[in-house]
This record gives sequence, structure tokens and C-alpha cells, in this order.
Amino acid sequence: MAVLGAAFKPNTDDIRDSPAIDIAQRFHDAGASVVVQDEMAIESVVRELPHFDAVVSTEDAFSQADLVVIATEWRSYAQINPDAAGALVKQKNLILARKVVDEKLWQSHGWNVKALGRS
Repeated sequence: MAVLGAAFKPNTDDIRDSPAIDIAQRFHDAGASVVVQDEMAIESVVRELPHFDAVVSTEDAFSQADLVVIATEWRSYAQINPDAAGALVKQKNLILARKVVDEKLWQSHGWNVKALGRS
């Protein structure tokens, strides 16, 4: 699985008490292979959480993922093209822990989208 965003909020590299890290850890503990991508916090992930694969690009994060979780509101995530991302993943499954992308747009491009906190 791919977790986009490790910082607890955008524009910071602080991963302390990050819900994104909690999500990634829970999937890891359940046996998933977890790839984490973040614009600013990737060095913190590498240093503090070496059991996760850390990647710099979103393309690398999407590559071969069965599930993508968007967990931090980075502006660049709103710019991701659902068709281009869909060509990289094994399965088009997206969990929105943050309202960063238009879920209806992604669904119209064949993605199974679940938005936390919304029906």
C-alpha cells in the first residue's frame, strides 16, 4: 500500500503523533508492505521509521500499490491526475483520510474511493 503524506499537517516535516504514521503502522502490523511518500517529512520517516519504504515521488508511491491512502493535505496531491495514477497502481483503491482530491472525479476514472468521516 502507499501512504501519501507522513507529516501531521502540510508544510511541516513533523511526524510526531501523525495520524498518517498511525495508519501506516496499523497496515504494516497487519502484514501489508507499506510505502510512504511526503514532500517534506521523508527524511524523518527514513530516520525514525526505517521499516517503511520511503520514496520521494508520488509516482514511485503509486507504482504497484493495491491501495493508496492520502493522509496529509499537501497541495500537490490535489494536482494528481487520476488516470496517470491509475496506470501505475495494481488496483484503483483510494482512501481519503483528508479531503484533498475530488472523490467523485476519481470515481469517474474508475477508482474505488472511501472517504473517512463521510458516507
